[in-house]
Amino acid sequence: MLGRLVEECESECQALGQESLEGPSPWERAVEIMPDPASALLTRRLQDANFREVRRLTNLLRKTQPWEQHGEETTDLRLTQDITENRTS
Repeated sequence: MLGRLVEECESECQALGQESLEGPSPWERAVEIMPDPASALLTRRLQDANFREVRRLTNLLRKTQPWEQHGEETTDLRLTQDITENRTS
C-alpha cells in the first residue's frame, strides 16, 4: 500500500516536472500579464487621451481643408477673383 502511494507521488511529480519544462499554458500566461485594476484604469485613460488628441487633429484638418473631404478638388472663389482682378489691372 505504501509502495503504491510512493509510486503515484513519483509519477505525479514527474508529470508536474514535464509540465513545468513546457512552460505556462496560454491561460496561465494571460493571468501573468493581466494588469492590476489600477494600472488598467491608467492605461485606459492614456488611450482615451490619445484618441481625443487624434480626434482633435482630425477635426482641425477637416476645418482647414474642407475641399479634400470628399476627394473632390474645388477652387476657392476668392482666389479666382483675385487672379481675375490682378490680370485686368
